[in-house]
Amino acid sequence: MHINWLSIIAIISSLYFIVSMISIHFFRLDLDFLYHGLSNYAIGHGSIFIKLSFLLMALSQIITGINILNQAKIQLAGYFLIFAGMGVFIVLLFPAAASDPITPHKIVHYSGSIIQSICFLTSLFILSKNFDGNNLKTYTTIYLVVGILLLLMLSIFYFIFGFGDMEKKVSISIPYGFTQKIGLLIANSWIIIISYNIMVGL
Repeated sequence: MHINWLSIIAIISSLYFIVSMISIHFFRLDLDFLYHGLSNYAIGHGSIFIKLSFLLMALSQIITGINILNQAKIQLAGYFLIFAGMGVFIVLLFPAAASDPITPHKIVHYSGSIIQSICFLTSLFILSKNFDGNNLKTYTTIYLVVGILLLLMLSIFYFIFGFGDMEKKVSISIPYGFTQKIGLLIANSWIIIISYNIMVGL
């Protein structure tokens, strides 16, 4: 039996990200789970675990994109997923906290996050239009809708409040960090599900 090692690596990488994202909050009690975004945890004590999780998240998205390239009808989605993974690499290479002053370094960090979000959602949009009517199509469509709503909501806050201490400003209305982490949890869960489906025959 042929084993799709790429899918296995993507699944393990996404599982590590989820476990690491949850576990780090037991060690970084100086940060608020609800209001601090995950990038803050990549700076300071225990940052190596989150940096590794970002690396594996990028790897899982690129690997899944490569896997999708083998599916004729949805190849374009694979390219966008690869670009999304590259966006995560940019976030990893240019770490920044929301409270940091605006610098070219921080702008590159935000740009990586925007690239990841837009490319990932574009990939989901393409896939949602090409999957047959099954649970995978339903899950993909639900995450697409939730992801777009989260992106629009955060974009509006950026437009209103600017690029200062985002967590502090947004926390007046919503738990920014918690909202972001829910999105990352769903995204990595989706990688696990689609990688498994590719493994058993999409």
